[in-house]
Amino acid sequence: MDEDLNWEKHIDYISSKVSSGIGAIKRLREFIDQSTLVKVYNALIQPYFDYCSEVWDCFNKGLSDRLQKLQNRAARLIMGLKNEHGQSPIALKSLGWMTLEERRAQLKAKLMFKTVNGLAPQRLCDIFKNVDEIHNYNLRGSTSKLYIPKPKTEFLKNSFGYSGAKLWNQIPEQIRNSRSFKSFGNKLSSSTSILVST
Repeated sequence: MDEDLNWEKHIDYISSKVSSGIGAIKRLREFIDQSTLVKVYNALIQPYFDYCSEVWDCFNKGLSDRLQKLQNRAARLIMGLKNEHGQSPIALKSLGWMTLEERRAQLKAKLMFKTVNGLAPQRLCDIFKNVDEIHNYNLRGSTSKLYIPKPKTEFLKNSFGYSGAKLWNQIPEQIRNSRSFKSFGNKLSSSTSILVST
């Protein structure tokens, strides 16, 4: 985070590291097969996209697009596709990859499951409260929903306490109420698009 309270410098750092990884894929693709290239991607690139993304995922569309273009480029290189309109979605689908926005939402949702169910560090669990702890009246489904603080600034809207609660509440109740982390992950994997549709 920089002096303007955004993540531009962090995205610059990620972009630099990922670009180096993409360069490695470009040099190796003539010598190794596609499955090995995917392993190189998973080792050299994906960790930079994922690391602590639950915290820094609330950035503007411009920064998000910068990262997505890098993932698209890596996917096209692995699939041997040209940099032409419509090729990136084909590459991502062929590889079975989510977009980075979808992946960040899924990672945050999994962290929220751990937080809500007391499986995360206590300092994270203490950030959130159920709706029924705040209001005396009982709304349908409120027992599994979290209270979302009313943001007075954009900074609060970008905080984990706000964005995490908002994301958790838009997950369908039957998924939120999963009995185990594994079950939650399995159900969530087929519903990730719900998390980025609003």
